[in-house]
Amino acid sequence: AVTGQAQVLRGRLARQHGDRFARASGWGTGYDVAEVDELCDQVADYFDGDRALAVDTLRDKVFGMRRGARAYDERAVDAYLDRVVAVMIKVG
Repeated sequence: AVTGQAQVLRGRLARQHGDRFARASGWGTGYDVAEVDELCDQVADYFDGDRALAVDTLRDKVFGMRRGARAYDERAVDAYLDRVVAVMIKVG
């Protein structure tokens, strides 16, 4: 079951930088796209077994805020990272 969940999560990481999450609506604020994509690259490397990654790294991450096209929707990113953390905890 954990492997299946990780595969579903891994699918989003295969998307191109800038296309991994919905954008912040209108000119609203959201998380910096480049910073989120950088962390997603680290998560992808973790799932591929290429790097260690601590749960606290994800829990404690604070992203810079941006507006419009340079911003991912906060709720989408937070929900995704919460699922990643849950899988990491199950894997141990």
